[in-house]
Amino acid sequence: MAWVEGTRYSDTDTYNIGIDMSSTLDMMSPFDVPLLQLVGKDSLSTQCVAVKHEWLEDELRSLDSVVVTLGKLSAATDPADDVVITTGDGSLFRINDIVAVVSAVGTELVRVAATPAADTLNLVRGYGGSTILSHTGLPVLKIVGNVNLQTAAIGAGRSTSKATKFNYTQIFEDTIVVTSTLQAIKKYVEQDEMSAQLERALKLAWIQMERTLLLGKYVAPTYAVAGAMDGILPKITTNAYAKSGLPLTEEYVLQALQDTWTYGGTPSHIFVNAFQKRAANKFLDSMRMTTRTDRIAGAVVDTYSSDFGTVNIVLDRNMPTDTVLVLDAKRIGFGPLRDHSLKVIDIAQTTGLVNTKQLIGQYTSETRQQKAHAKITGLATS
Repeated sequence: MAWVEGTRYSDTDTYNIGIDMSSTLDMMSPFDVPLLQLVGKDSLSTQCVAVKHEWLEDELRSLDSVVVTLGKLSAATDPADDVVITTGDGSLFRINDIVAVVSAVGTELVRVAATPAADTLNLVRGYGGSTILSHTGLPVLKIVGNVNLQTAAIGAGRSTSKATKFNYTQIFEDTIVVTSTLQAIKKYVEQDEMSAQLERALKLAWIQMERTLLLGKYVAPTYAVAGAMDGILPKITTNAYAKSGLPLTEEYVLQALQDTWTYGGTPSHIFVNAFQKRAANKFLDSMRMTTRTDRIAGAVVDTYSSDFGTVNIVLDRNMPTDTVLVLDAKRIGFGPLRDHSLKVIDIAQTTGLVNTKQLIGQYTSETRQQKAHAKITGLATS
């Protein structure tokens, strides 16, 4: 035992001095999952009952194609018997279809006289007195209608086939281990340590689910390989625009909305990270007016309205910084495999001093009719 002479001071005599600590825990918790909150955690079109979750999709037969070889459409001659169109689109056309040829020089009506090859059309020019044009570029062919004689034979049937789409389920898991000693000892905060850790694990699980719903890439499960589900962004292939470092503009958003509308989509939300949200907030800059008495600065654009629909702009921490997602929310689903929603399970103890719980669930998602959505990637991030 040491002797102390004279005055005892708190800065030198530190033995047996209690710690001054608040009973409130100050913790960073960037927990928000706006996409899951919008879509819902049990919103699949049908209940998932297999590790490969499937659904059917169909769409109206297309009435449009693109010319890839102009042939005699490049000159004002009649007929044009060597027009080659997009591969596979020959089945869209039949004899006596009236077609609008739309190019940079104008629009001309033609009649399909024959379909001699799979994707080749023979066309009679200047239908109904339409002006015969010397077309340039790659014109679009739009079927206007079909004409028939009263004594005409029945035409060839044309229809679409339902397509099977699918996704795999993915197991989300976390483990919480707390000793009974830690659970029992007095603490300044969080007397029930297991409950506190479970709450944090649950929040992290939902964040991971949101990120997987956005970014996941499917992997077929086997005995030795864990299955994984596709996210929304990898599913979108039609309305996908890579911008190679260019800044977000209002025109990019309008084009994405127009293209989804063209295919029959009704986009309802735009999801962005912080940087692209700041870029969207600038859409109003050219129209903003202030006076000398204004004392509040800033700009926020939460809703964007256009001829192709009104969408809400949602700030999401889990979105890639360089990406904008245009979403038709009613065509997105997320949910568990039957009887496998997220749950907490007590794990058998290996020792009497350890309490182990497992947080586990198995989920999948549906990105239905990917043409109804759009993504803009590779945008500037600085």
